Amino acid sequence: MSYRKKIAVMLPLLLIAATTIYVNKFFTSIGSFTYHFSVAFLIILIILFFSNRDIFNSWKKFSIVFMIISIVIISLAPEISDGFIEYSKKYLSQKLSVLFLIISLGIIIWKSIQLKKKSLK
Repeated sequence: MSYRKKIAVMLPLLLIAATTIYVNKFFTSIGSFTYHFSVAFLIILIILFFSNRDIFNSWKKFSIVFMIISIVIISLAPEISDGFIEYSKKYLSQKLSVLFLIISLGIIIWKSIQLKKKSLK
């Protein structure tokens, strides 16, 4: 299956997941994690749909590693933090999804610049 078909399958699933969780207000630790990351994935996958296969493959390698690390970090975090520094599951899922979005955009931009330089040579 081509990468565009994979993205075309993932986009509606992420959109359905994000809207279902938002409408139901199901913001437990799993719901919050799913909602925040599905919004980030939705934005990235729309951009990747119009990009090159090499860019998609580079991003895919990063996203698999990042998602595994994020799941471990969020699963180890407490449900509610009671200290000076907030590190609850909801807070971490928000911050990690924003970090995922920023790094993903950076990878997409960096890889597209590399491919343009390579094609000019």
